Amino acid sequence: MRGRLLTNLALLIAAAALGLVVWLQPGRQAAPPPTPLTDLKADTVTRIAVDGRGEAFTLEREDGTWFLVAGPVRLRARQYRVDALLGLVSAPRLATVTEGTGADFGLDPPAARVRFDDTDVELGDSNPVDYRRYTRVDGATYLTDDAYFHHLASPWTDWADLRLLPPGASLERVVTPSYTLTVNDQGGYELTPARAGISADALVLHAQDWAAVQAVA
Repeated sequence: MRGRLLTNLALLIAAAALGLVVWLQPGRQAAPPPTPLTDLKADTVTRIAVDGRGEAFTLEREDGTWFLVAGPVRLRARQYRVDALLGLVSAPRLATVTEGTGADFGLDPPAARVRFDDTDVELGDSNPVDYRRYTRVDGATYLTDDAYFHHLASPWTDWADLRLLPPGASLERVVTPSYTLTVNDQGGYELTPARAGISADALVLHAQDWAAVQAVA
């Protein structure tokens, strides 16, 4: 009985060791990281020209802040959208397409085009099998994650930061036809003309509401 237990235990240990060897696969080299779509670095790009499904527009970086330029309009851009689009420059090439023509993949003409500084990236159809996007750079076609086309297909108004005050700005004074709200020496707010029954906390909340006001596109 004891011999049988020892035999079973030895077989169990051998099976576990074999499984560990298969799992670790000693001697097998790790797969190399995927090649990025371009050689660009997101933090060095200073200009993005978008030609999507609507009116073409440009994004320009100035002193660390991105601005939207569409015709005569120049506004601060929504940072999260710019950051999301910049992810395209380092998106992994999931596969290289070597057969077929650009017309086969919706690239002649492309469904959308974006230029990062001097590098053009063209997006075509979505691959119906795995929801990846045909993407062309420097004449070569790749499959990339389909995480960027919807940004390029958005109108320029979706890219505009509609906040009236820039990020980090402090509100010092609000002037309306009926009252003026001003920061006092204590860092609170004073209302002119004064109104009875309004607390200092209420004035602070009112100032915060003004600081968060956004325009309507």
